Amino acid sequence: MTLLRLIRHTAASHPCWWHAMLVGPLEASLLETRSVVGRERELSCLESFLDAVPAGPVGLLLEGEAGVGKTTLWKEAVAAGSGRSYRLLSCSPVESEAQLAFAALGDLLEEVPEETMAGLPVPQRRALDVALLRAEAEGPAALPRAVSLSVLGVLRALAQVSPVVVAVDDVQWLDRPSAVALEFVVRRLKEEPIGLLVSKRGEAAGDFPLGFDRAFPEGRVDRLFVGPLDLDALDRVLRARLDAQFPRAALAQLHASSGGNPFFALELARAVLQREPQLGPGEPLPVPDSLRVLVSERLARLAPATREVAFVVSGLSRATVELVQATIRERDGVSLEPEIEFVGDWDGWPWPDAPEGLEAAR
Repeated sequence: MTLLRLIRHTAASHPCWWHAMLVGPLEASLLETRSVVGRERELSCLESFLDAVPAGPVGLLLEGEAGVGKTTLWKEAVAAGSGRSYRLLSCSPVESEAQLAFAALGDLLEEVPEETMAGLPVPQRRALDVALLRAEAEGPAALPRAVSLSVLGVLRALAQVSPVVVAVDDVQWLDRPSAVALEFVVRRLKEEPIGLLVSKRGEAAGDFPLGFDRAFPEGRVDRLFVGPLDLDALDRVLRARLDAQFPRAALAQLHASSGGNPFFALELARAVLQREPQLGPGEPLPVPDSLRVLVSERLARLAPATREVAFVVSGLSRATVELVQATIRERDGVSLEPEIEFVGDWDGWPWPDAPEGLEAAR
């Protein structure tokens, strides 16, 4: 089947209404990504969401359990949006920062050009600078409405230059002041080329976060449940990530034990590959009682300094090497930079899914 026919076949049964817009050049198609395996349906939906952004406000919610790959898909969409020359404003809240006012908003607006900020009315610019700790508070406290209006002004100014995508990963950890500002903005978008991409842990049910299902026009909102991988897709993931091919019976047992969750399946598969002696034909997999046991055993094999760095990484919303270095540059007078570089380059746990996978294992 050619790629074009594959796309059309996938779009025909796709849950997103935008699938009818999936036309045009294929060179930059998300379906051709090499970092995501077995998610053609989801990638097609993300592609269609990005196609729809220039036509006006549009929203997409990604839902699924911890470790299933929501963050990986979210990051693919963010990268693809940048490849289209969209303006991307993104944040990845974590539970440990959920009580820090405007933490997420600060991440979203971190790379907004100064000239865009300078175009805001003075009261709004002042309120935003104080909220984001860029200026000292003077006089009466700024009204929340002033902060919300400033965010709306920034987004509208950016949207006059290029389409904008506001991307929030793990929205359940969004701090309340940032959520209030974004809800205010969402309710006031009319025809601006702005897309809202949100991921949320949990089942495909309940209200949409930030209320964009009620604010955006009918037919411009969708939700995509990221479910477990099927057996063939899981086989492709194991081949791509571990360069390993399991017998069909062992693969079926891995699939059943992990529930099709790629993070869990990769951990189980690594444990099998590292087992000595190797399993014989038909021998049952050495599946532990819980993922917590499996992850704990794997962490225990690391050097203490490396293990500490790994846990710091899992608790940061933007785990860059520089930020980890600033957090724990040395311990007992010994530099930890080699361990930081090791964890940063570690393919054992993909950075996008390690935090939620570790949390699920607790």
